[in-house]
Amino acid sequence: MAKKDKVQEATESTETETTTEAPVLSEKDIAIRAAFDDNQGSEEEVVKMAMLQAGCKIKAVARTYNTFMIDAGFMATNDEKNDSLEASLPGMDLTSEDGFEAAVAAIKSDVKGATDKSAAAMVRAWAKKAEVEVYKKPAGASRTDTLTYKFFKWIRENPAATKADVSAFVKEHGTENTNEGIFQRVRETTNFIVDPDSVSEAA
Repeated sequence: MAKKDKVQEATESTETETTTEAPVLSEKDIAIRAAFDDNQGSEEEVVKMAMLQAGCKIKAVARTYNTFMIDAGFMATNDEKNDSLEASLPGMDLTSEDGFEAAVAAIKSDVKGATDKSAAAMVRAWAKKAEVEVYKKPAGASRTDTLTYKFFKWIRENPAATKADVSAFVKEHGTENTNEGIFQRVRETTNFIVDPDSVSEAA
C-alpha cells in the first residue's frame, strides 16, 4: 500500500484535532455548579455549604467556588488582581492607618469581587513581596476594616436612618453576597430606640 502523502496526513491530523470533544461533565459536577448558581445572592458560606451538599469535596470547595466566581464574572482573575496592585500601590503610604485604609479602599474599588478583608490581605501580600513596610494594628486592637464595624459606627451617627439609607450603605460597602436583612434589623431597633412611634419600614 502506498504511503499517505503529507497533505493527506496533515488533513487527517487537523480533522482529528478539530473534532476532539470537550470533557463530559458528570452529574455531580453539574449538580455542584447548579448549587452555586441557585444560591447566588446568599452569603459565601451558604453557597459553599450548598456545593458541599451537592457532592463537592470539602478540600476542593474553596478552589471550586473561586473558579465558579471567576467564570461567572463575579471575581477578578489573579492576573487582574496583580495588575491592579501594581497600578495602585507603588508610591502609596502604607505605614499609617489612614494610608493603609486608603489603599484597601482603592483595591476594593478596582478589583471585582473584592471585600474589605480580601483587599486588605492583597495589600499586605503585595507589601511583603515588595518588601514595603505596612501598617500593623496595635496588639489587642479591634478590627476597623469590617463591614459590621463600619455599619455600627455609621448607624450610631445616623440613628434615624431609613431603609433606603441602609440599602445604599450596604451596597457601597458590602458585596453582592452581603445579607442586607441583618443590617435592616439593626436599623429597625435603632429607629425604635430613637422614636418608638416611627415606621420602621419607611423608605
